[in-house]
Order: sequence, then C-alpha cells, then structure tokens
Amino acid sequence: MSETSITSDMLLIDIVALCPAAEKILSAWGLNCVGCGGSALETLSQGARGHGFGDEEVTALLEDVNRS
Repeated sequence: MSETSITSDMLLIDIVALCPAAEKILSAWGLNCVGCGGSALETLSQGARGHGFGDEEVTALLEDVNRS
C-alpha cells in the first residue's frame, strides 16, 4: 500500500510517481495514463470522467489505487 493517500484531485502522473503499482490498476480500469500526454495535466477525477466514469466508478477506482 502506498504510504501517501491518493486523492481524486491529484495529477495522474503524480499518482503513478507516488505509487508505481497504480499504473497497472489504472490500466485495468481502461485508463492508460502513463502513455498519455494528459497525465501531466489531468487529475484522476478528470481523466476518469473523460473516459465516461461516474461518481461511483471514480470512488471505486480510487479505493483500488489506495489499496495498492
């Protein structure tokens, strides 16, 4: 588990830097963030919503990342 709690308002690139295991989790959810230029500009919430995620899906994704 990451020592730092990941929040939905963190940039995707920062999340992966803090918690490298998050890359695999994000990919499993259909977010291939590391290869996207938007990862340095979008938060987890923005990226997920850009892929059509609703509130419940964003919350579940965040829980998965924080369990890693």
